[in-house]
Amino acid sequence: MKKIVSALLVLLLVGSLVGCGKTEKKETGTNGETEKKETGTNGGNKVVIDPNLAIVVGHEWLGSDDSLMIFTEDGEFFWYKTKDDLSDNYFYGTYTIYHGEKAMDFIDKEFGDKGFSRADQEAMIDYYSDVSIDTYYCIIAVSTSFILDGVEQIKPGDAPYETPYYGFYFEEESTMGLINFNTDDYYEFTFYK
Repeated sequence: MKKIVSALLVLLLVGSLVGCGKTEKKETGTNGETEKKETGTNGGNKVVIDPNLAIVVGHEWLGSDDSLMIFTEDGEFFWYKTKDDLSDNYFYGTYTIYHGEKAMDFIDKEFGDKGFSRADQEAMIDYYSDVSIDTYYCIIAVSTSFILDGVEQIKPGDAPYETPYYGFYFEEESTMGLINFNTDDYYEFTFYK
């Protein structure tokens, strides 16, 4: 059922989304909204983690394409092309995660004029029976380093590359289904460790 929902979600939204390209980073770390606990640091700043974000933060996620995504408690992310080689072919940077209503508000503010308003998001969530606002996430990954075949691709002075994702966490499968706003590609990540 999850794959059908994910496929329908992609089809429903592909026509309405427009990529956003490179933008400057607005904030770093995680963005909580309910009871919070302090963990880790981010450049000397304490990172505050909402319990709803603890599902993602501090864990490794294995992609259906054998890629590996890591969100550290220090507000850093790594995306490796394969879990078997962590020394090459990867992105590194910072991230911000929004959950629930905050995810909806952020997406409405940043992408509402590109066909993904709050009303569009509410309609999407209402349409599917196995998702809810409580399982809805938006992850903004800001790449400051990209190593390809051993060579840094982001040159000094280049603006960081921002990749926004939105999607759902499926608790029964310990899986995140995420869509990349820049490319409209769907990714499935399963809890790895």
